[in-house]
Amino acid sequence: MSKILRFILVTLALGASMFAADLNGKWKGDLKSQNGDLDTTIVLNVDGDKLTGTVANMYGEEQITEGVLKGDEISVIIIAGGGQ
Repeated sequence: MSKILRFILVTLALGASMFAADLNGKWKGDLKSQNGDLDTTIVLNVDGDKLTGTVANMYGEEQITEGVLKGDEISVIIIAGGGQ
């Protein structure tokens, strides 16, 4: 799961720097892993500097918690597989 979380954080960081004005909505991406491609969908909701949403793939859906948007930086916690 750590590769998935790393992918998500990199994707969010790139998205923030390119589209900081409006991150709201559904984002789709592919994670290339040792076990093959993993389609991932991220739904983001921005309210001021607060960021919430979900991350979903074939293993299920997880909540984005404690998300913060400051300028072009994003910080999130995603609880997956029993850990952060």
